[in-house]
Amino acid sequence: MHTLYPYIDIVSKNLEEFAYTLRMDGVIINFDDILSIVSATRYIKEKYSVKKGIIVHTKDYSMYVGEKIQYDITQGLILGNLLATAKALFGCYGSLCHLKEVLSLPMSTKGLTYKRIVESHTWPDEVILVPTKYIEKPAYTIGLGDSFVAGVQMCFHGGINII
Repeated sequence: MHTLYPYIDIVSKNLEEFAYTLRMDGVIINFDDILSIVSATRYIKEKYSVKKGIIVHTKDYSMYVGEKIQYDITQGLILGNLLATAKALFGCYGSLCHLKEVLSLPMSTKGLTYKRIVESHTWPDEVILVPTKYIEKPAYTIGLGDSFVAGVQMCFHGGINII
C-alpha cells in the first residue's frame, strides 16, 4: 500500500477490506458509527498518500472521502450501488430491466440514517455518502465489488485510476 497507493487516484474497498487495513495499523473502529468510519477513511488516505480519495462500499451505503474531483462521483456511487445490487439480487450482471427493478426497491434505512449524519457535519474535505437499495437476502455475493467498481467507472471520462 505504501508503494502503490501514492500513484492511485481513488482506492475502493469494501468494509471487510477497510477493517483489515485498519487492523494492520492497530486501529479498531465501531462500524456502526459513521463518523468513526469517515475519520478512519481520512486517516488511511493520509497515511498511504492516496492522490484523490477513498471509496468505502457496503450493503447499506457507498461513500467517497477525499478531495473534490471534476467528475460526478455521486453519480458513480449511485451507478456502482445499482450494478452491485442487481448482481446480488439476480445472480448475474444487471440488464436494463434488472436495473429498473432494483430502482423500485426501498433504500437502506441504515444508509439513509448515515447520510443524514454525514450531511449534518462540515468536513475539511469532501464526504459523499449514497445509500443503497436494500435487499434482505442476496442471491449471489461473488463479484459484487467488481460490479460496484464497474458502475463507479461510468462517471469518469478518462484520467482517473481506481483500484
